[in-house]
Amino acid sequence: MCANSIVSLQGASKWYGKKPGVLDCNVDIPRGKITAFVGKNGAGKTTAIKLIMGYLRPTSGRVILNGVPRTMLTVNGSIGYLPESLRFPELYSVNQLFESLAGIRGLRYREVKEFLDREAELLELQAYRKKNLRSCSKGTRQKVGIIQAFMHNPQLVVMDEPTTGLDPAVRHRFFQLLRQRQSQGVSIIISSHNLKEIESQADYYLFFDQNRIIEAIDAEKLGSGGGTCILVDRDISSTLSPKLANLSATVVEGCKVLVSNEDFLNGVISLLIGAGLQVKNVLPRKSNLEDYFLNLLAEGSERG
Repeated sequence: MCANSIVSLQGASKWYGKKPGVLDCNVDIPRGKITAFVGKNGAGKTTAIKLIMGYLRPTSGRVILNGVPRTMLTVNGSIGYLPESLRFPELYSVNQLFESLAGIRGLRYREVKEFLDREAELLELQAYRKKNLRSCSKGTRQKVGIIQAFMHNPQLVVMDEPTTGLDPAVRHRFFQLLRQRQSQGVSIIISSHNLKEIESQADYYLFFDQNRIIEAIDAEKLGSGGGTCILVDRDISSTLSPKLANLSATVVEGCKVLVSNEDFLNGVISLLIGAGLQVKNVLPRKSNLEDYFLNLLAEGSERG
């Protein structure tokens, strides 16, 4: 396990009978960063989260948390958790739930009241603090779940699909909250299948497909992997497309060519000039999260 990792998955697999949950996961999750688990529904994200939380035991391999092997008996006092499906005592009010959770975690309510007031204001929960949870909407319950995950000042917070039910304005404030806590040294793991929403919100991405982690990458490297865009003076003839394809290049608009492999850049430029086209500009193209993920899936299909 790397010294800068909060969690390490070492050959971790989980089977549900003959059905795989996750397979042979080997990754170090960085400490003090926001790490996003990205993948389609059913790709293995929730199983990986439950292994990290100790709610499931790996069929093989192991999970290391803060340098210590994870077991189902490990105390979760230093971890905050928001599951995909929330279940709270419905007869409690929001305030009563917070008070009860504080007691369970060995805290007095007055110790966390200032935090609760501040975060309830941020997530627009104040008007619902005295309301019965049974009468609260899905979005309101989700806000309660987010706040309780942070209320005991954990070192690690794990959140499974945390923005479910939140309106756009509150989602923006939620990500503000994540950055505030991350700046204070908290390590955060979130999962999402919404690629547009999670774009630019994490420092590190784990991509899941078919119950495996198929890629782990820093956000900075992700942004630089979009290839190079060449702009020419007029529309490119379709007769050039096969030759461009042999050089890992495609026409993305009438007068633009995207080169995905830098090794072929000079060859593509020579081909265009040889066809009588004038090159007006050559620019790096930033890769977005969706493009990167779809390319990974396409590469996996070609291999397998």
